[in-house]
Amino acid sequence: MKAVFLCLLLIKFVMTRQAPHFHDLDKKLTQKSCNTIKYTNQAKLEAIIMSQRKVPIIAITGSTGKSTTKEMTDSILRQRLSILKTPGNKNLPLHIKKTMSGLTPKHKAVLLEVGMGRKGAGHRACRYMKPDYVVYTNIGSAHIGNLGNSVQDIATNKSVLMKYMNKGGIVLLNQDDPHSNMLDLNLHKGKFLKVGIHNEADFRATDVKSYEDGIEFTLKTKVHSIHFKIPIYGFHNVYNALFAIALARQFRFSYEDIKAGLEKFKPPIKRMRAYKLANNSLLLDDSVNANPESVVAAINVLNEKRGRKKAIVVLGSMLELGEMTEKAHREMGTYLASNKIDVIYTYGRETLKLKESALAAGFIKEKIHCFNDRHELHKALMKADMTNSVILIKGSAGTKMGLTAELIRQHHSCRIQIHDDQSSEEVQMHPVTFTSLCLSSKLMIHFGSFSKKINVNQNEGIPLDTIRIPKKLTKEITIPDLEYETRLQGNHLHIGPVIGLAVLPLYINDPEKQNIRFAGKKFKGLIYMFRPRSDHRHSKVIQGYYYDPKKKTFIEGTFPFPSAIFNRVMLKPTLHRIYSKKIGHKIFNYPYSNTDKWTFWSILSKNKSIKKYLPKTVKYTGVSSALKMVKKHRDVYVKPRNMAGGSGILVLRKSNKRVTLYNQKGKKWDVHSSSHLKSLLKKIMIKGKSYIVQESIFSDYEKGKIDFRAYVQKDSTGNWTFTGLETKVGKSGSIISNSKNRQEIMPGEKALQTIFRLNEQESKRKINGISTLGIKIMKLMEPHHKLLGDAAIDFVIDPQLRIRILEVQLNYAAEIKQNRTEDERQILPSILFTPFEYATYLAGFSSMPLEE
Repeated sequence: MKAVFLCLLLIKFVMTRQAPHFHDLDKKLTQKSCNTIKYTNQAKLEAIIMSQRKVPIIAITGSTGKSTTKEMTDSILRQRLSILKTPGNKNLPLHIKKTMSGLTPKHKAVLLEVGMGRKGAGHRACRYMKPDYVVYTNIGSAHIGNLGNSVQDIATNKSVLMKYMNKGGIVLLNQDDPHSNMLDLNLHKGKFLKVGIHNEADFRATDVKSYEDGIEFTLKTKVHSIHFKIPIYGFHNVYNALFAIALARQFRFSYEDIKAGLEKFKPPIKRMRAYKLANNSLLLDDSVNANPESVVAAINVLNEKRGRKKAIVVLGSMLELGEMTEKAHREMGTYLASNKIDVIYTYGRETLKLKESALAAGFIKEKIHCFNDRHELHKALMKADMTNSVILIKGSAGTKMGLTAELIRQHHSCRIQIHDDQSSEEVQMHPVTFTSLCLSSKLMIHFGSFSKKINVNQNEGIPLDTIRIPKKLTKEITIPDLEYETRLQGNHLHIGPVIGLAVLPLYINDPEKQNIRFAGKKFKGLIYMFRPRSDHRHSKVIQGYYYDPKKKTFIEGTFPFPSAIFNRVMLKPTLHRIYSKKIGHKIFNYPYSNTDKWTFWSILSKNKSIKKYLPKTVKYTGVSSALKMVKKHRDVYVKPRNMAGGSGILVLRKSNKRVTLYNQKGKKWDVHSSSHLKSLLKKIMIKGKSYIVQESIFSDYEKGKIDFRAYVQKDSTGNWTFTGLETKVGKSGSIISNSKNRQEIMPGEKALQTIFRLNEQESKRKINGISTLGIKIMKLMEPHHKLLGDAAIDFVIDPQLRIRILEVQLNYAAEIKQNRTEDERQILPSILFTPFEYATYLAGFSSMPLEE
């Protein structure tokens, strides 16, 4: 205990005598024993505190530009000095503490980015540092909602660094920033240095202009005039460069060394990083964060670089603006409209105010698209024409707009040219393309589950932003002449998607029967039909047919194993294992079998919110189980557990104490006793089949028995979505409404309005409810299958407009509908192709990249 007590006294002595600014160090630190301190030992902690007086510390803060200023300064200083700095944008007090714990004698300077997005952050940060240099890049509205809802509150919060800095230190200010005057400059009695462009300053930039890869300017001081280039877009970044230059001069760096350091500077990720895309387009990724000042600066850069190109802005909400939120977004809408942006995409509910003000300022309604769902935003962007465009991505950190920037970069970084005469052992591209894509001498090509490493040869005869690849990859595998999506990740070029459609032999024997799935559809990638076979276990290729949209027919070919499989057959478990081993967990709608009605009811009835939508159901265990249900519900269905198409369905109907049995063809038998019923059921029931007994929900209306079918499928984002609703009208007197026992099929909305007398608004609300319920049901069902993506949900609606779910169908024989009546075919365009969108997602060409 004595050792612990002496240790605590020593900490207190060091803090009060050697580093006065540590007087309010976290009380928890002094309350813990030496053994619980996060540092390796107490001696190291003392050494860190003591060494701060020997190693100069630079603290950079401000509303924008902190990270860029830090990285520019680091790019210069590390040419001669060993620098300790905060990594990335890790600028919270705990990050500063962690950085300072890594200080060693080899370090000659400390470079800290100091974030102050919360009250008191500056005080907490100064527990772990005593700056010799404090840089205020600017004072703006970033985090204003957290700091008091006024710019003055922000300035007061940031002034605290001057209170704790070394008395002989230097404060660097932006002379052109009017809000920097709000800082409490009386807290610092030492030297001030000022940078600027428009006003006189110690370090002033003149003749500022952009060049192809960045900004250039002339630096003016009292005795020097030097030309500089910085490889980053945006006039606002000149201020960051001026701060870096001013700091470097305090460390006695020559201007030649400073120029060399700035030329080596690489913009931090998501901070006005420029990426050249295919089709003569440019991506500006400034997605790290957003506030009104930084968004305006980014739009100005967009205008600098657009020339005659189309200007596209993708903007996420500006968060943490407090009371300024609505006003800021409205002003931004007006600003965007005044800058004649061609197309605007927004993400986040706050941006609805931006849209309102943009429209009020004259922006074209069809050119602004607002989303509160990232998946929907990405789907729209994937369909957008980005040829000859400059695309700006911006948004607050909480909106994760970096995901959107990565999506666009991966899908538009290059275009491929498939060449018949190209050697299968090389790809070719222009030297400029090779340099801009930062590739190595070998490129890994991925086509479906096939991959091959190929030499990269530079050829000035190849168009820019183009990669020429061989049509013939191996002796067996040839890339069909189709349009493809490409995704470039490092030295990996993914071409596709390549999707397998597992079908019955009849479609292999006559591929044109599948024509309806493809005809008239625009799709980039390869979809081929194949018949699952056990000999694929040892094969590297699959024989099948693909649809050629130019020839409008199916062509036989040899293909690599796909990246995803849409299953439309009763795939045996052994075959499922074979394909899973080849392509992974990317086979959906397996097992592909009729729903077991009892299993379905058992799963869903355990969910309280869903159970109310289910008819009462019990296992058929004999005549008594059926008669008990008749006693409770009057009419009941006796159904096979796992058959489709109405096969084997019976109805027991009670009227005036008499029970009548009906089959699906309408034939009826009067039941005289339980033994008589037992005898009848023994004759009529399908042998070997298990049955359920289910409450009958009234669904016999003027037109006949009314059943509904909702289609729920996964889309290109991997999420369940409602894709269609149809209504089946049974023939008069029929107990079912399958194809042999119905008189017509009509759209669900029409049925709700004509049969159930709902107006347009009421029917849309009902369909929204059906959609939500259907998606919830599929999410509950999926854990009981390997992977699902395409389903039909059968249900009825009673006279009180209550929904009652009957079953889920995976095998709903969609292709067969094309050979039936015109009213049955009308649902096909909305449901047949959607599963391929989900397969595209599984194949890795989704509209949603991996989370950060």
